[in-house]
Amino acid sequence: MSKRHTRIYTQDFKLEALKLCEEIGIVGASRRLDMPEGTLANWVKRWKKQGSLGSSRPEPEPGSLAALQSEVNRLRKDNAVLKTDLEILKKATAYFAKESR
Repeated sequence: MSKRHTRIYTQDFKLEALKLCEEIGIVGASRRLDMPEGTLANWVKRWKKQGSLGSSRPEPEPGSLAALQSEVNRLRKDNAVLKTDLEILKKATAYFAKESR
């Protein structure tokens, strides 16, 4: 007997998959993402029922654990972008300092 493996999808992945479904349809999206059509159909149905199939996800209640986790995730992404920017600036500074000698 083979074991079934349950795949866990992040919220960001689901949102991107939903956008792809809007662009090319559920069948095309399931082929491109290599995942079951039924899973995508369920996500689309759920998000349409909630009225938020577009680019934004429903906001959690302020002060809830979900809201705090969402804020932490957003800050981590911002931090990663800032670190990348800082590295670029360091390299540019070193390059121009070397040329001015």
